[in-house]
Amino acid sequence: MHYDAGLDDLQRAIADQLATDGFIAVAPDLLSGLGPKGGNHDSFPYPDEALRTLAGMRPEEALRRFGIAFDYGMKFPRANGKGAALGCGLEGRAVFGLPLKRRI
Repeated sequence: MHYDAGLDDLQRAIADQLATDGFIAVAPDLLSGLGPKGGNHDSFPYPDEALRTLAGMRPEEALRRFGIAFDYGMKFPRANGKGAALGCGLEGRAVFGLPLKRRI
């Protein structure tokens, strides 16, 4: 779960490192479809525009989008039924609200 600035190079690098370490890493961009011309984080010319767009997103919508990404990762053939969520910055609090399905 990226921090307020969006899915930038730092967040991509964190997902890449997790994947290098053998984990299935899914890095969703909450700004997908919300940027100029329906773009994502990279389509905003200035970071403050991306910040304002994210600030206008309802927390329930952010959790819904993060949940879809989590479920997507759990469906990969290599997935073993165990999953975790990593939140950075203010989105770190969203980890606690993510409706993860508990599997034992």
